[in-house]
Amino acid sequence: MDNPSAVLHQAIQATERAEALITSVTSSERLWFKALEPYAKHPAYDALFVVLAETFDCPLVTRDKKLLCNFPDIATTPERLLKP
Repeated sequence: MDNPSAVLHQAIQATERAEALITSVTSSERLWFKALEPYAKHPAYDALFVVLAETFDCPLVTRDKKLLCNFPDIATTPERLLKP
């Protein structure tokens, strides 16, 4: 069995590395309001991801076929994103 202290230390380090990746915070309430009307016919989480990508003017990288089909201007696959 792993040393609990060592496991805790690894977990804290992983959390600190993850926190370093966060560059901004967006109000989920604001995102919900932006997502409700124009994307009401889509699942809520899909709408939130689309609005978040639009808000940050970045692609929505996904393998979800429905998202790729319904939002071709913003949704892309990892392969298309990385294609030279």
